[in-house]
Amino acid sequence: MTPAALEESVSTGQQRLEIPGACVQLPKGETLPPQAALTLRRELESGLAVDPDARRPNFYEASIEGHRYYFWVLPQKGRSRKVFLLACWQQR
Repeated sequence: MTPAALEESVSTGQQRLEIPGACVQLPKGETLPPQAALTLRRELESGLAVDPDARRPNFYEASIEGHRYYFWVLPQKGRSRKVFLLACWQQR
């Protein structure tokens, strides 16, 4: 993330979320394309501007390459960080 992008994200109430070694999974029965999980994982590895869900702790939305991602980060247990990608849709 560039310094300019980080500055913009802070001014709009976004947070920066960086999860090295994130394990992004799709919930059972979910029909999202596997590429969406790989894209989210790549972005989380390097740091991503996210919008926290005000009603649910550890739930976030993020914009990546013209798509909006909604995901849940499980509280950390040990060294693994699991992330469940719950939805992905094209932005208008």
